[in-house]
Amino acid sequence: MRKKRALVAALLSVSLFGTPARAGDMTMSMPSMKTMPTPAPMPGMSIYNLSSQWTTQDGAATALASLRGNLVVAAMVYTHCKDVCPLTTERMQQIERALPKSSEGRVRFVLFSMDWMRDLPDRLRVFAAEHHIDRQHWTLFHGDEAAVRELAAAFGISFQRESNGDFQHSIAIFLLDRDGVVVAEEPDLSKPPQALTAKIRRLLGKR
Repeated sequence: MRKKRALVAALLSVSLFGTPARAGDMTMSMPSMKTMPTPAPMPGMSIYNLSSQWTTQDGAATALASLRGNLVVAAMVYTHCKDVCPLTTERMQQIERALPKSSEGRVRFVLFSMDWMRDLPDRLRVFAAEHHIDRQHWTLFHGDEAAVRELAAAFGISFQRESNGDFQHSIAIFLLDRDGVVVAEEPDLSKPPQALTAKIRRLLGKR
């Protein structure tokens, strides 16, 4: 009975707090909250109010507000990740393929790197090529440590940089409205993101 209660508690912990991941560890076990506390998200706040500066995969310095006016599908990843970050990218590409042709130019796909030390623009370009990312509709961003931490706090993403440079981090794909407010998120990568795709279609229809 004690083992059964412990299992139930573990399942509830995952369902309430999301699923963090470590590169090379597909068990995705819940980390200690002492070592990786979950920051409080900022509901209703536009990420375009953040002051941090970012650099695109092409080396162009830009503010987050440059994305204003489009729906944005976004995630925080790092390019040396071998499991959940490529899967996050794949799920976002599934959303892209599921959208109608009429959505082109109205939906942007954005990857924000949490690896401020290694994911410089040239590395982001390599990652984009390796994963056949359509750079006409996608932007990959590099920021310094302060920018990464600021954005992660706004999204409610928790992460911990390990001694080898890899990250233990929580997972989610976010949908931002045209003003940069999170209107939906999908933390479950085990299935196609149909709910997010449907939400984008509804928002496109309102314009």
